[in-house]
Amino acid sequence: MAKDIELPEVVIKGRPEFGHDNSGGILYSGGYVAGFMAGESPDWKDDLGIILRISGAAMLMGHEPGKIDYDMQKYMFGLTKGLIDGRASRAKNEEEAKKK
Repeated sequence: MAKDIELPEVVIKGRPEFGHDNSGGILYSGGYVAGFMAGESPDWKDDLGIILRISGAAMLMGHEPGKIDYDMQKYMFGLTKGLIDGRASRAKNEEEAKKK
């Protein structure tokens, strides 16, 4: 995985607030960082690991009929958004490197 990365301001300034105990915000933030780092990494295995985590979180999110685990939903959203932003950041960095 990438060692020196610049995380977007949304992660640095603080995690989003969800619910009264903010456990969803903590899970979102942790998922976002993991997804972003995998997206920044050129190794496809890092992306695969995040995709498997997203799948696992999606299964856990609705494992009881009629109930939704909103914390797992926030974790899944964080992983997904982080992976997308990390890939975009890597593409931007590669474009800048080609221009030099």
